[in-house]
Amino acid sequence: MRPVYSLIVCALALAACDQTALQPGPDPITAAISGKTLVNEDATFTLNPDGTASGTLGTETYEGTWRIARGQFCGAAVKPERFSGLGLCRDIILNDNGTVTLVGGGRRSVFAIR
Repeated sequence: MRPVYSLIVCALALAACDQTALQPGPDPITAAISGKTLVNEDATFTLNPDGTASGTLGTETYEGTWRIARGQFCGAAVKPERFSGLGLCRDIILNDNGTVTLVGGGRRSVFAIR
C-alpha cells in the first residue's frame, strides 16, 4: 500500500507545480535576436519580441513580421509594397562573435546583433 500512497503524493505535487516553469524557453537564436536590431551594410532590421519587424532595406522602409521556424529565419513583408505579402525563410547561423548569418537564395548575409 505504501508505494501507491507515494505515487499519489508525487502526482499531487506535480499537479501543483507552475506549468509555465515546465515549458521550454525560446530557442538560442530567438533568445539572441528577439528585441534586438540586425545591422549590415545593406539593411537594418529591428526584431520586436511580438514578432513584428521594422527597418530599412537600402533606401526603402521595411515593415513586416519575423519568426524562427525549424532553424530558419522567416519573414514576411508588409512594406515596401512591392514585397507585400511575400514571405521567405532562410537558414540562420548564430555566430560566436555577436553576429548571425542568413543563408539562402544564393546569398550569405552577415548581420551584427545590436
